[in-house]
Amino acid sequence: MEDGRRFDAGRRCLALLAAEPDRPEALARWLVDCGLVPEGTPLDAVDAGWVERFASLRDDVDALVRAELATRPATGPTAAAGPTAAGPTAAGPTAAAVPPAATGTPGPPADAAPAEQPHPAPHPAPALARVNALAAAAAPPAPRAVPGPGGRLVRALDAPPACAALLAALARDAVDLLTDPAARARLRACEGDHCRRVYLDTSRGARRRWCSSATCGNRDRVARHRARTGRSRDG
Repeated sequence: MEDGRRFDAGRRCLALLAAEPDRPEALARWLVDCGLVPEGTPLDAVDAGWVERFASLRDDVDALVRAELATRPATGPTAAAGPTAAGPTAAGPTAAAVPPAATGTPGPPADAAPAEQPHPAPHPAPALARVNALAAAAAPPAPRAVPGPGGRLVRALDAPPACAALLAALARDAVDLLTDPAARARLRACEGDHCRRVYLDTSRGARRRWCSSATCGNRDRVARHRARTGRSRDG
């Protein structure tokens, strides 16, 4: 869950969309901060070429995610609830309120994902091809457990990771997300003005509206308060 000013995208490939590491040292820091590589991993090989390749992957994943979000009829808690909680259905305005037991028909499992409609438009083919190619180009870095401070096991890599291996890890994460009906149903775009962050909504009831309650959420609350105050003054 998002906490304070920290943005938790819920998936590393979505965290990449919010990252703008324009220098090798900034990219190296982001690789550690997002958990893709453990703290202390040598990243001396990170250079401007890495920055360019990660930026290209970010643009392709962004195009695919935006194409997915563009199919959504609405945003916010109502859309997140799925078709069975949204009200009228093809069977009539009261059909959604009839429990499965009352009809004699067993309902879907409680944790079942909402039924998906066919995608109305194709995903951008060039971006999809590039992401698939990166996912297959190399094996992600293999982790191992080593004794850390105090004797507790910590994660480490056998060798400094190659750029292709890290890109493959992020590309595979994007493929997993976009091909998992339950996960992609929880994709959300922040409702904050001028905010383009995207996240996986894992909140109870799928009611998360902002990338961060302390930033975009606070701006929205302030704007609504000012609007109410202005109306009361005018009245």
